[in-house]
Amino acid sequence: MRKELKRKLFSCLLGTMFTLGCCFLFEAESIPTQGETAQGIPLPVIMYHNVRNEGNKELGDYVITKQQLEEDLAFLKEKGYNAVVGQDLVDYVQGVKELPEKPVFLTFDDGYQSFIATVYPLLQKYEMKATVNIIGEYTDLYSQSVPKHLDYAHLNWSEVRELFGSPLVEIGNHTYALHELKGKDGRKGANIKKGESFEDYKKVLTDDVMKLQEKMSEHLYQSARVFAYPFGFYSKESEQILKGLGFDVTLTCEEGVNLITKDKDCLYGLKRYNRPYRAETETFFQSIGID
Repeated sequence: MRKELKRKLFSCLLGTMFTLGCCFLFEAESIPTQGETAQGIPLPVIMYHNVRNEGNKELGDYVITKQQLEEDLAFLKEKGYNAVVGQDLVDYVQGVKELPEKPVFLTFDDGYQSFIATVYPLLQKYEMKATVNIIGEYTDLYSQSVPKHLDYAHLNWSEVRELFGSPLVEIGNHTYALHELKGKDGRKGANIKKGESFEDYKKVLTDDVMKLQEKMSEHLYQSARVFAYPFGFYSKESEQILKGLGFDVTLTCEEGVNLITKDKDCLYGLKRYNRPYRAETETFFQSIGID
C-alpha cells in the first residue's frame, strides 16, 4: 500500500511538471470578441492552470500570480464581460436561456489546490464564474494522508464538493489517469495512438473517463458535462467517443475565438487562449481582442 501511494505521488509530481510544458499553441484566428455576428456569438475561452505568489520559481507559461489573476478579473469586469461556464453554453444551445452580453469562459485545468485557496475567493469578490477541470487520480491521491504543498497539491474530494456547491464553480473532467505525455504505453494524453484500432482506443478512453464520471456521481451526485483534453491532444475519434459518453462541451488547447450558435456541435473542440505569466493583463487581453 505504501509503495503504491509513493508511486501515485511521484506520478502526480511528474504530471505537474508535464503541465508546465503542456498545450501546443496554434495561430489565433482573427475574430471580433464583442457583439453577435451573423455567424454566432463570439466566445473567448481563457485557460489557466496554477496560481502562485510573486517570486515563485514555477511562474511561467502555465503558472501566474494571484495579483495577475485579480487584475485579469478586474479588467474583464471593468470592460463589461460576463463569465459563463459550460452549462450556460448548453442551456443557450438548447434554448433554455440566453447568454449574457460579452460572454467569456474562464477555465482552470488540473484542479490544483490553489483553486480553492486563491482562485475561488477572487471569483467571489468579482462575481465571476469558472470551470475547474480535475484529474481523477490526483483528486483521489490528495484525499489520502499524503504530503501536501500549495505549489503542487491538487484538490481533494471534500474541497471539490465545497466548490461544486457554489453557483460560481463548475467541475469538469480532465481524465482519471491519462494526464501523461507518452506514459507507460506511449500515449499522448487522451489521444489515440498511431496504429491503434478504434475499438481498443474506445475502450481505453471510455474506461478512464467513465471512472472519473462515476467518482463524480459518487461524491457530487452529478457527473461532468465538460471535458478538457490533457495537453490539448484530441482527434475525430476522441470527439466521437466523448459525444457518445454524454459530454456536451470539449476544450482543446488550440487558440482562437469560438462562435456559439444554436448548433450543439459548436460546443465541441472549443479553442482556448493560454494565459502566461510573462504578459501584463491589458497586453494579454488586447492581444486576443478583448479591450
